[in-house]
Amino acid sequence: MSRTFCRAWSLVLMMVAVLAPRVSVSADESAILRGKVVDFDGKAIKKVSVVLTSVDDPSFRAEAKTDGNGLFEIAVRDASLSYEAHFESGSYLAMSATVELSPGADNRYTFTMLTQREVDEGKGEILRQREAPEHFAALSLYNDGVAAFTAGDVITARSSFEAALEQDDSMLEALSAMCLITMQQEEWNNAVEYATRALAVEPTDLRALVASYRANKELGNDAAAAAAAEALKSAGVNDEVAGQVFNEAVDSYRGNDLDRAVGLFEEAAELDPNLAEAQIALAGLYLKTGAFDESLAASDRALVLLPGDKRALKYRFEACVRSGSDQLPDAIDAFAAVDLPYVSKAVNETALNLFAKNQNDQAKKLVEQLLVLDPGDARANYVMGLLLVNAGDKSAARKYLQAFVDAAPDDPDAAGARTMLEAIQ
Repeated sequence: MSRTFCRAWSLVLMMVAVLAPRVSVSADESAILRGKVVDFDGKAIKKVSVVLTSVDDPSFRAEAKTDGNGLFEIAVRDASLSYEAHFESGSYLAMSATVELSPGADNRYTFTMLTQREVDEGKGEILRQREAPEHFAALSLYNDGVAAFTAGDVITARSSFEAALEQDDSMLEALSAMCLITMQQEEWNNAVEYATRALAVEPTDLRALVASYRANKELGNDAAAAAAAEALKSAGVNDEVAGQVFNEAVDSYRGNDLDRAVGLFEEAAELDPNLAEAQIALAGLYLKTGAFDESLAASDRALVLLPGDKRALKYRFEACVRSGSDQLPDAIDAFAAVDLPYVSKAVNETALNLFAKNQNDQAKKLVEQLLVLDPGDARANYVMGLLLVNAGDKSAARKYLQAFVDAAPDDPDAAGARTMLEAIQ
């Protein structure tokens, strides 16, 4: 049942008003309310006290009483005001009804009053069904759809929701349900359509906002997606939605759909910039796909949210190593503070690769930094020895090669180091 529908019904709990054809009576702002009051069976109720008041003009008050045919008339000078009719009869429950009048017209309404017993018997509900049978048909179809969806029968559920919307094209619950289904089916154009319709009925509907954001994001409609994201933030639910998107991203990653996982993690991070786990996941995925600059940026964002996080420090370090970023020295110091053995292995391998490419100066700077962090690093001493031998600095080379042999006499490269030592004596 839509919210608009609910609000309308709340006004007619004990009343059904039927607007008859209007006949012009004058060209000014005056109007005549011609009403008829009947019981549940449609029989006239006589001697009903009728009081017409105006919300806009508290001084206005007009009274009438129904005749033997249940009829009454009340004239007003200004039909543009909002009016409310109040009815009282000894045998029936008192009731009120909002009345809209048109100037210069003969406004005819029929009002139905019920007894307490009739209300207890559920006849008020029957009256409402008489007034708007299409709404009740839509509600029944919607409930069928919910039952099918709960049972896992999405095809039947979708058919029921669509049938409900044929009866009531503004039924918020059915529109919202279709937002969910079209999102699940990745029918992004349809999701945008249903979200737009739902938001026209209720601008804060959560499911419609999510559908609008997700679908427009997938379709590349960045402006519309950003507007939906802002609406989610204004509603204070962006973090909740971000968590749902994050979980979808994890599922995509586990399914080895890396491109979709990246897109979903990006969405989660956009929805909730404080979601550190999304930034960390992005840093790792960017690294895995070779987007080193993006990995570095995501790592930096994660470290702002979670200072000292080992995963973020590692991804940042790896991104710097693989891209040759000038931020590598800082990344080495930061990650070495939490995992020096990992840094040692990676830096020594990087230095050897640079050495193989005759980029000795860059290699030497890395190893020098590593030896400052750990002067006893056997591998770093070995690599430094190689670099110095290549540079012709035999004296310094002997120092580092000897340190390596002393620290790791059984290392596979120890024999070669000893040969070099003998050669540069």
